[in-house]
Amino acid sequence: MKVLLVMGLGWLGISDFGIAGWQNDPRLAEFSGLTTSLSEQPAERQRMWAINDGGQPPELFALSLSGEILGTVAVAGVSNIDWEDIDAFRLEGKRYLAIADVGDNAAVRDSVQIHVVREPGAPEGSVRPSWTLSVRYPDGARDSEGIAVDAESGWIYLVDKRIVPASLYRLRLRPEPASLAPDGSQLAEHVGSFSGIPEPHGDGDANDFVRYANQPTALDLSCNGLEMALLTYAAIYRYRRAPDESWATALARKPLRDALPPITQAEALSYSRRCRYLYIGSEKPPVPILKLDLR
Repeated sequence: MKVLLVMGLGWLGISDFGIAGWQNDPRLAEFSGLTTSLSEQPAERQRMWAINDGGQPPELFALSLSGEILGTVAVAGVSNIDWEDIDAFRLEGKRYLAIADVGDNAAVRDSVQIHVVREPGAPEGSVRPSWTLSVRYPDGARDSEGIAVDAESGWIYLVDKRIVPASLYRLRLRPEPASLAPDGSQLAEHVGSFSGIPEPHGDGDANDFVRYANQPTALDLSCNGLEMALLTYAAIYRYRRAPDESWATALARKPLRDALPPITQAEALSYSRRCRYLYIGSEKPPVPILKLDLR
């Protein structure tokens, strides 16, 4: 299987994709989120963090760049209701991970949560959230599988999954208490819609990949904050903006599209440390950790 996939990337006309490694460990059987460590320590520079989907223990998985599990860190005091994405960021000289408990397949959750923890220095032990954001949408409950943190501007971005066209929302990373509802939740703001993603089609069968291939499953921002990458089951879409341009304007333009090789349930996405690559992970091991060369 591994040899056939490696040989097939060029044959399929997607030679910009390589295989960074393989995720074979059953402990990460619902691999749904991925981010690259921002540590400058030599032992931590080649580390990524991953999470399992909902219903699994609330823990972080430290991965090597080739997909090997280096250790796990428990997140104390929270549950994994439906964890879907994770993003690393720096704020006031400290490193954090934002864990997005934002999945809502049936659109029934009154609010969803984003837990912010300090990025662990060692791949073991436990952490507690430094703060938790409770989020509501202005137009009713939404299922989401992707978030991206822009700490410089103070925003967290979310993308919904099941509405066509897919929409981008934002919320404050550190909201003012006066801006919160009485229950402590924050109302997300609609930013714009993602253009260039084909509308679903098919016979509606739950196993019809063609119908669900274009649903967004992960989101990330480039190192300079000027490119937003959106992952679907079938492709990566990259939207670029000028420094003085809004994301609403940038999303209205045709994106760059990179078709994925045939992998099962691509749901994890992260830029590399210097944004020379995009790493892509998928559920149901054994699966490859793909690497898209952006140079």
